Amino acid sequence: MLLATAALLGGLVWLRPSPNRQPGLFMFDPVRKGYTQRAYTEDGRQVVVETLAVRPKLFLIEDFCSAAEADALVAASAGLLEPSGTLRNEGVIRVSEHAWLDHAKAGDAAFDLSRRVAAVARLPPSMVHGSEPVQTARYEPGGHYYLHLDTGRNHGVGRYLTLTLYLNDVDAGGETSFPLADDGSVSFTDGDAEEDDVATMPIGWRDGDPAAPDGEPWDLSQEASCRRSVWVRPRKGRAVLWYNHEPISNPDPAKWTELGPLDRYALHGGCDVRAPDTKWIATVWINPPGWAPGSLTKARKKRRVATASGARGASRASFRREHR
Repeated sequence: MLLATAALLGGLVWLRPSPNRQPGLFMFDPVRKGYTQRAYTEDGRQVVVETLAVRPKLFLIEDFCSAAEADALVAASAGLLEPSGTLRNEGVIRVSEHAWLDHAKAGDAAFDLSRRVAAVARLPPSMVHGSEPVQTARYEPGGHYYLHLDTGRNHGVGRYLTLTLYLNDVDAGGETSFPLADDGSVSFTDGDAEEDDVATMPIGWRDGDPAAPDGEPWDLSQEASCRRSVWVRPRKGRAVLWYNHEPISNPDPAKWTELGPLDRYALHGGCDVRAPDTKWIATVWINPPGWAPGSLTKARKKRRVATASGARGASRASFRREHR
């Protein structure tokens, strides 16, 4: 009864969190790889949340949406697509087109998607609707998005959770890859990952480092690079959900919206799509209150300043963060 009530209220009510969870901000406990637990959509439908990795906290959700709902998101993107970019506007790291869909209007495909994310993730709908718009993206043959992190306070972007929904089947490439997932053998450079991009890179994975696996581990065009640890094949209606930040160890109940430390194991990317396939996805980023839209304005201002001042161009071997 409690679960059904939570589902119908779209996440306004949820199960009491365990003592190690941050008060007020629900986070799925991965338990172990392969562990499954139930979640409920805004209309009370049950879905299964399967753990793909413990670090980062990474989950697979089959049948997150119907084929008709996926098609509606693709249709809503018609005429809105533009070339994708990152904060530094590289054209090599990310090769795709994207559109922003407002999720504030009831009945729209993006509104329905954001309500579902709120219910399944057990977060208040107001928190999801107060976050960034839904982003859809189309990847043609050769399209990809090489390794990056979705969040970073130093860039003015805080993303507690990412959910990527696949809007079509892709048989040739296009996997979402998490090469560091549950890899206890990697270590990182000293430094604050929130302030120093270099600190997000595993030791031995830098450009020109002879110890770097496969020479350029950020490049997901090769199957060996793409399928290093955990990868997810695009299937229509399938979703992958992960947390970009770790829980706060000693949270202040009065400041439950704060983000914990950056989870560097959440490094991920989109592998090359191979002909004749095209990949469509929709991504929902959930920002704690206070991070959007002001945080987006700050990030976009940084991007304009960097472009105007002739900041350094693309660096194929650097890990990038998506801030648009």
